[in-house]
Amino acid sequence: MHSSGQSPEVDAFNPSGGPVPVTSLALQSDGKVLVGGWRDGDVGQGSLVRLNADGTVDNGFNATVGGYGTPLTVYSFCVQPDGKIVIAGSFTSVDGQSHTNLARLNPDGTLDMSFYPASAGNPASEEDEWVTSLALQGDGKIVLAGGFRRLNGQPCGGLGRLNADGTRDTGFNLGDNPGYNGEALAIQADGKIVVGGSVRLHPDGTRDNSFNPPEQYYAGAVVVQPDGKILLAGGASVLRLNPDGTLDPSFNGPKVEGRTTGAYVRVSSLALQADGKIVMGGYFYYVAGQSRTMIARLNPDGTLDNGFNPGPTDNTVFELAVQPDGKILAGGWFGILGGQRRSAIGRFNRTDTPTESLALSNDGSTITWLRGGTSPEVSRASFDFSADGDDWVSAGAGLPVAGGWRVSGLGVPARVRVRARGFIVGGGAYSSSWFVETISTPARVAVQVGGDTLDLSWSMSGSNLDLFSTSSLTPPVNWQPVDSPRGTNGSVIHVSVPCTSGAAFFQLRPSP
Repeated sequence: MHSSGQSPEVDAFNPSGGPVPVTSLALQSDGKVLVGGWRDGDVGQGSLVRLNADGTVDNGFNATVGGYGTPLTVYSFCVQPDGKIVIAGSFTSVDGQSHTNLARLNPDGTLDMSFYPASAGNPASEEDEWVTSLALQGDGKIVLAGGFRRLNGQPCGGLGRLNADGTRDTGFNLGDNPGYNGEALAIQADGKIVVGGSVRLHPDGTRDNSFNPPEQYYAGAVVVQPDGKILLAGGASVLRLNPDGTLDPSFNGPKVEGRTTGAYVRVSSLALQADGKIVMGGYFYYVAGQSRTMIARLNPDGTLDNGFNPGPTDNTVFELAVQPDGKILAGGWFGILGGQRRSAIGRFNRTDTPTESLALSNDGSTITWLRGGTSPEVSRASFDFSADGDDWVSAGAGLPVAGGWRVSGLGVPARVRVRARGFIVGGGAYSSSWFVETISTPARVAVQVGGDTLDLSWSMSGSNLDLFSTSSLTPPVNWQPVDSPRGTNGSVIHVSVPCTSGAAFFQLRPSP
């Protein structure tokens, strides 16, 4: 039986010259896309490329990885808040320097030499090892999983944590390490670490014995919802756990089937939208008895979303990522995606509108970030504020509220920019980490200048205010102080500003 419904269209995003198959995806806040996978001969930059938002290859990203054999693979990314990128996989060199399976790149793709060469194994004797998953914590530390036995030269059973400089975190206490092997990772808002759906660790690495998931369940994909519930996928099922690890009976996970009875089936990846809907990818032909090849979407309660019905895809979808504009990226080992020819990577147009708002309360005590529609859901959030848009001060981590995230109890000055960042760990067997961000627009005045001098007047209450100007708001950079009187409570600021350009933008800020 085939259900009727909307068919999300594959858009014009059609890269060439990248890895085949694609095993990892990560998004940058500027809209660029990191793509990792197996090296397909000497095509393009092999197992690692960065794409512009339109799908063209970013030729300014100069990263090359080398290795000892086939397949040479980049399995995972970790995009840090400073724009640097940790890469993980199965390789022995980066930009001609010896780095085994783990390295950090500068934003332009060059090797970051300040990052300790945290090799997962010795390339001379342990070439069969690999790192498959990376997850960024709120404190900047990086959890990694894979098929490795040593980390920074010390014994490690497939799971470890690095400090922000790449050295091994010796305080990460795994105790009797049962041995992990390429497990999916997820980080909760409280800092706890979900490993493969079967184990949860406290932030110090000790096992959380209050977490009691179903026994013997292998999770190839793990996603943490803002309410603390945990989505798991693997084999032919998708299920949801309560925060304590018990099964959530309100989630009606669908039956996933192959082309024929008993055929191979696997759900490889999950991606969560802010409206609670769940995009799933893998190798399957039917979901809840309806025809869906390799990609489908579920409602928040786990039932099949009949309004999301892509065309045929001819092979496995390994990775999914929801963009801030609501479009859905898919990577895998396919030549046809949604009925269109696409080699290992493609993108679906959004099926609904993403929504969000970011606001600082009038008294400066609360920042609220509301998200909805087809926006990507995040598992934790952080907030910052800035007077100039360049130097940011942390306002702390956000707590989930209905429809979004909030931080309270602040004393943020009025009329400043505020920034929200939401962090995502990709819900695939090869977990990657990235973030999305929103920056508010401060109070400002834009004035067309007709002569050499502009007279400006404001009547505003509040603390003392200073005047700044810039010639461009795309982006808003290079704000310069304007020599002008400072305002006082309830005062009127009046100043004559020499202007040599055709337009200027002005901003009032609280005085230090």
